[in-house]
Amino acid sequence: MWALFGKVTNDLLTLGGRVIVHDDRAELEWICPRARVVRVSERDLVKRSPLPPLPLPQHPALAGVSWPLMRSEWRD
Repeated sequence: MWALFGKVTNDLLTLGGRVIVHDDRAELEWICPRARVVRVSERDLVKRSPLPPLPLPQHPALAGVSWPLMRSEWRD
């Protein structure tokens, strides 16, 4: 599992206290090209927040995106 790591906060990025995670590193890096992507374990997630992680496809800002990603559907 992969998560976004904040360069300013030096912490895993969350939404509503839930760590944002994705199971495909390449997709996460493609969607967030300037972000630092790190591997996380269940232990890392529990240590960061008692709330369940937020899978990237469930992020409200990505509600209109189909998964798995089809890059051809995106504009350059």
